Amino acid sequence: MLYLMTAISVLIASVVVAISPSINMISAICKSYNTFFKLGCNFCQRSSGVNVSNVTFMSTGYFAMKKKERMRKNLLGIGKKKRDSGLIFVVLKKAVEGLGKKHQVVQVKRGYATNFLIPTRSALYATRENLFKCGISMTPRRAAIAALDLTKNKKSPTDKLLKYLAQKPLEIEVSRDADWTINKYVVAQEYQRKLQLHVPLQSLVMPQPFQTFGLHEVKIKVNDKVGLVPVKVNIVKHVPKTKQTEETTAS
Repeated sequence: MLYLMTAISVLIASVVVAISPSINMISAICKSYNTFFKLGCNFCQRSSGVNVSNVTFMSTGYFAMKKKERMRKNLLGIGKKKRDSGLIFVVLKKAVEGLGKKHQVVQVKRGYATNFLIPTRSALYATRENLFKCGISMTPRRAAIAALDLTKNKKSPTDKLLKYLAQKPLEIEVSRDADWTINKYVVAQEYQRKLQLHVPLQSLVMPQPFQTFGLHEVKIKVNDKVGLVPVKVNIVKHVPKTKQTEETTAS
């Protein structure tokens, strides 16, 4: 009987030694599973505020909410580093010259907003709450799109100047008695003298010098994007001031 018990003990010990690596592997897998399970439960509990005991799948609602919040912050320029000199949207609390009127959503540089507009209480960040305070019934995204459209359709100072030059011809006075010729140098000089506008000679396009009275067309090359802009030059007879005074008195 003693020999039988000894043989059984030796057999059991041999089996235990043989299967010990498998037991260790199974134990490690179980520990890893428990660790990941606890991490998943803690994550879901923090994100949803509900104590989760049995996790079968993770909902995408949390990630969709975070993505939407991140897109809103990127659109409004909130939460970025200070060294980023991008553009952000603000809603004006009062009219600002050269920028917009009261309760208008505009796009400005970050430094201008944080260093001047916001501290002087001239504007607020274009968040949903601030838009509601200003009586703007639209989401921050729609307000930003509307501000971009307004900026896109707004005419630049260059466009205004070109429109003014196209509507009002440059008047050049010459004497009828003397021989005269109007070339690019004279046109550029008259622009500088009468309108304080510097027009380089290489930007002026004239088919040939003008030698007759009346309206003539000159083209000005602004830049590669705008191209050639036609403007009018009106050549008139020079009338001395004394003669003008006499004609005015006689009439």
